Amino acid sequence: MRVFVTGAGRCGSVTFAKACEAAGFVGYTCAHESHRGANPPWEYPDNHIEVDPRLTWHVPTLLKKYPEAMWVVLDRDRDAMAVSWAKRRGTMAAWRRLSSFDAPEVHAGVQSYLTFVYGALAALLDDGGHGARLWLITPVSLEEASQFFDYVEAEGDFDAFTAALREVHNAS
Repeated sequence: MRVFVTGAGRCGSVTFAKACEAAGFVGYTCAHESHRGANPPWEYPDNHIEVDPRLTWHVPTLLKKYPEAMWVVLDRDRDAMAVSWAKRRGTMAAWRRLSSFDAPEVHAGVQSYLTFVYGALAALLDDGGHGARLWLITPVSLEEASQFFDYVEAEGDFDAFTAALREVHNAS
């Protein structure tokens, strides 16, 4: 089984990847942005959990290549995400291609981008023919963490997973 964990960026992907590492899932490899800097098509081994916001750009290709993959979508408070994106607008320009960027309206431009990304993910992953999907809100609750463990039929250290989810990584 392949598990793709994605979101719009600034959504807790580093924290989630570190939690997967801490859990020490038996029989799974886990990586965060393992193909960063590489051109698609990307290859992923079986029994792998890939955590990468860039997967949002490749959902159609990945659905075709890995139709049985499971998808997890990380989301969080959209205003907090917009503030975080706006703080990094000089280095994270991908969203500018799809948003209505205007310096005085940075927050609105980022909100436009977030609406686009999560709308596209819902449309692409909600047709029922491409495996299950699970939406997790970061910070991930104990109930959501348990759902994820059940979702991937994971064997690992649940307490280490949840403890790592409470740590903030890559904060802006």
